[in-house]
Amino acid sequence: MASIKPGLATGLLRLLLCLVLLLSSSCARLGGMKKDFNVVKYGAVADGKSLCTKAIQSAIDACSKSGGKLVFPAGVYLTGTIYIKARVELHLEKDAVILGSTNINDYTTDTGGIRYNTPWMDRCLIYAEGADDISITGEGALDGNGSQENFPPGRGGAARPMLLRLFNCENVVFRGFQMRNPASWGSAIIGCENVDIRNLRIHNRANWNGDGLDFDSCRNVTVDNCEIDASDDCICLQASEKDRPCENIKITNCRFSTKWAAIRIGLLTRSDIRNVEMRDCHFHDIEDSGFKIQMAEGSVMENMVFENITMENVTRPVFMTLNSHRFTRALRDEPLPPPGKLRNISFVNIKGKAGNPAVKDAQAYMTIMGVPEQKIENVEFKDVDITFPGGGTAETARRQDVPELGDWKPEYFSFNGDLPAYGLYIRHAKGIILKNVKLRFEGEERRSAIIREDVEDFSATDLVVGAK
Repeated sequence: MASIKPGLATGLLRLLLCLVLLLSSSCARLGGMKKDFNVVKYGAVADGKSLCTKAIQSAIDACSKSGGKLVFPAGVYLTGTIYIKARVELHLEKDAVILGSTNINDYTTDTGGIRYNTPWMDRCLIYAEGADDISITGEGALDGNGSQENFPPGRGGAARPMLLRLFNCENVVFRGFQMRNPASWGSAIIGCENVDIRNLRIHNRANWNGDGLDFDSCRNVTVDNCEIDASDDCICLQASEKDRPCENIKITNCRFSTKWAAIRIGLLTRSDIRNVEMRDCHFHDIEDSGFKIQMAEGSVMENMVFENITMENVTRPVFMTLNSHRFTRALRDEPLPPPGKLRNISFVNIKGKAGNPAVKDAQAYMTIMGVPEQKIENVEFKDVDITFPGGGTAETARRQDVPELGDWKPEYFSFNGDLPAYGLYIRHAKGIILKNVKLRFEGEERRSAIIREDVEDFSATDLVVGAK
């Protein structure tokens, strides 16, 4: 057997060592060899009473230097504002809870704010800005401790911190944990790209404004297999950042319940919102609207598909408006923009029951409402089967004084009463297509199924209306 020369053997060993080092580096970059950082070793005490803000932040800072997993073992970690930094995975083990302090002074004032004129929501529990490759994972919980007793609600009143806010971050991953009890919104994710959220359980009923997941001027967002129970919108898509659209959004396999809307798209529309898909979701026990799609501040909202959606006790399954109203805080004193465009929206295989026991029966309907100078364009309803609760009176059926939206806030209460259609009220629209649509009602109903005012290119095939 031939022997290997000493020089050659040394060279082979050096080559092998280089390959090992290269492989180790690659694995580390891919997350396969993350170093663990235990917050307890940095002084955090999991008793739910000791304030752990400094200890947690020290652990985050150390973890960010090399990148790694910041581990929270089982226990309750009381804290004020903490700042997630790049390359940090915040990992909540089972029964681990990050609990917000009830002392407003424990929340910093340099965490930015959402774009609405709601300064009382500027503070937050967890904040990140310009931090790429960050994640929150595990079976534990983020708990805002935000009951009305701890943070009394009221416009212009005491501050009510959000649970989570991210600005201008890339490659964000959320997996498996719970979000609960914020004093206001659960999250504001602004100007972020490549956001992947799966398997979250969100319960935000502790206070007013309990939104679930809000995405503002974000790109490439996935939300899958999440359950959201909220006191405000479950999911919001906004675009308040000039020249930064909210686009390429995919929402699948989720369940939503709320006092307001399952999904609100718009209001903040300083830039475009486009390319939105929602599929295989269930809406239940919703007091305002299922789909709330609202062009208000100009720009374009387009190319959205909502498919395979079931509904149970959803007051207004579809509420779609276009008008001019100023919502962005920084622009509140500027002139109103001209009406934007809202177009190319498809509702496919939508089935269920409108109305909600907490709301008057006749408030249940669907609406598509533009303004005289700008129509909503190209809306399709295909394979839609919705049963309404009835309750419309002869007086409501004769109603001809439904106000134009103009520059009003585009909400149902701006109509000054119930609409004269129990199924679909359409005004200032073009290219409305109904295919295999059933709009039926239970109980007494004197209103028409569909009313059209200033509607061009309307078509309906295989339409079924009337008592069920």
